Amino acid sequence: MREKLQLKRFSKRKNRSDYEREKIVVLDIETRGLRATPDNFLFGVVLEYNAGWEYRKFINLEAMRKYITSYRMSGKYIFAHNGGNFDYLILFGNMFKFFGSENVIYNGSRFIYAKYKIRERETADGKSKNEYCYFYDSLNIANCSLREIGDIMDTSKGILSDKLYSSNMQRWNNNLLWGKEKITKEEWEYCKRDCYILFNFLHHFYTLIEKIMPTVASSALRFFRTNYLERDIHVREELDFYFHDAYYGGRVEAYYIGKISDYAVVYDINSLYPFSMIYKPYEFNNTIPDKYEFTVFPDPSKLNIIKNPSLDLFYQIINNSEYEGMANITAITNKKFEFGYLPVRDGKLYFPNLDIDNESYCFPELRLAIKRKYIDIKHVNYVVFAPKMETPFKQFVLDLYEKKKNSPEPFRSIYKRILNSLYGKFAEHRKEEKYYLEYYDREKIGEYQYEYCPKGKTDKSFCENRCLDCPINFQPFSIEREDGYLTVKKDDFDGLLNHTIFCFSAYITSYSRVQNILFQEYIRTHGKIYYTDTDSFFCNPELELITDKDLIGCLKKEKKIISAIYGCKNYMVKSEEGKYDKIIKGIPKYAKEIDNNTFEFEHIYKLKEALRRNKPIGEVDKVLKELKEKYDKGIIINNGDVKPIGYTSE
Repeated sequence: MREKLQLKRFSKRKNRSDYEREKIVVLDIETRGLRATPDNFLFGVVLEYNAGWEYRKFINLEAMRKYITSYRMSGKYIFAHNGGNFDYLILFGNMFKFFGSENVIYNGSRFIYAKYKIRERETADGKSKNEYCYFYDSLNIANCSLREIGDIMDTSKGILSDKLYSSNMQRWNNNLLWGKEKITKEEWEYCKRDCYILFNFLHHFYTLIEKIMPTVASSALRFFRTNYLERDIHVREELDFYFHDAYYGGRVEAYYIGKISDYAVVYDINSLYPFSMIYKPYEFNNTIPDKYEFTVFPDPSKLNIIKNPSLDLFYQIINNSEYEGMANITAITNKKFEFGYLPVRDGKLYFPNLDIDNESYCFPELRLAIKRKYIDIKHVNYVVFAPKMETPFKQFVLDLYEKKKNSPEPFRSIYKRILNSLYGKFAEHRKEEKYYLEYYDREKIGEYQYEYCPKGKTDKSFCENRCLDCPINFQPFSIEREDGYLTVKKDDFDGLLNHTIFCFSAYITSYSRVQNILFQEYIRTHGKIYYTDTDSFFCNPELELITDKDLIGCLKKEKKIISAIYGCKNYMVKSEEGKYDKIIKGIPKYAKEIDNNTFEFEHIYKLKEALRRNKPIGEVDKVLKELKEKYDKGIIINNGDVKPIGYTSE
């Protein structure tokens, strides 16, 4: 357990490029029917660059596994697109067992990377050194399909051979073994082309970043620190942590449920989060702003806290434009408002007209709610505030947004991904770590007890007498099973990282929700709004909003139209060609619709899910998913309009 820091330093990094194209290795595997199990392996390709392109073809899974874990891979970074949920499951099965649980890194259910120890060798000075290779998932760099990456790179992905979907796997393998069935040149080329598309994109990406990082967010953070952070930022960590409770996500709400009599048009805000990193929200009056006002943040090095301040003192602080901060409040809301101004977390994020009890908000949202007379604050439990500081992101956003507009692909897409990924890194907080154990391994648990014991354990032997405040707990997956997760709980400050600055992330998202409201206020006054999702609005077609597709923070009009809304991230889209598509979060487009609320689709059991549910890793199963019928973020009235929970017209 580390000590709380009075002032943590977030510092500029020296721009030392260590990227070389030779460090990247890309692999791709083809299987029968897109199954992610070893017995469905058909063939694979590994692509390297060593003074030229080198493709290696494999029809034997063991040979491929042996090659990519050989000494040739020492110091290299191996990529597969969606590798954590497909290729690596085929190659390694239970990665926790193959690599060692402590060498496999997940963020929730998302695979980040795995580290493989190739060998231990002795250096010239007689010291021992471990050599590793790293398995990354390029989906964490480009969260889109490989076909879309091919379009970005102007390289067609091609079409998969129907033969690879053969249901008679045994006959296919036997014929291949005895030379009766050949993998055609076209099939090899398809797999090689996939590798080339991905390699080429990664090469462009890391040439810009100058260091191979596992995710686009970690890459964005490094790019910012090495190229744009002008001075060190100091943080009063114990007070900055209060902003954790004032950090909310985007506003996603339906204001109408059902089929739309005509249709709705879609407007998006250009780069809302990057905009909020450098500019303050502006009142929208259907004109293009002459100029924006640069935003400010609370200075994290000068944070102060006042507990139970009088209302007079609180208003003196929040009304002083020299201060920025957050407050935990108890308040009464104006129930007559047709949409809420402040978010509430209760299993979901929603904006009710319910009275507020001990909720935390940043000053931008509180100031707007007070100005609109939406809330009557009765008590302030605490206020954390500081003198304002200028945004440190000005040049980062301005440069990258301009480059995004004017650069050819793939750089346009790369700049966009970096721009949109930085803000969330400042809220990174690792509350716990989980390690897979095949059984109640006392020796292994003793090692974790030694590392994390709050009382300072002196050796690695297993501790029989578990303390009440022991952060370590082993939980089998079920009573009948021996395997499970060993969980290490971290206290608030042990889970923080050097780059964690909650007030930055909390303020950026707060500014973004305020900007959403300011657009909504105009739309509601002059037309009808059906739906919002963070930076987008579904409106009636008669409402013509001013647009500028190139100016950050302005609206642009999408070509799609909406014919029906069923819930959050659940609606019907009509394309320019007149094709209807039902968009539902968590339901793939190829899913079979059983009825309005039930869908059937094939689902691959990913590693953590397979272990938890005791299913074969990588196996495909048919899944029936039933959507909840009731919209629970608001009250649906007879005409389909949705009012906030707690709304009253009286």
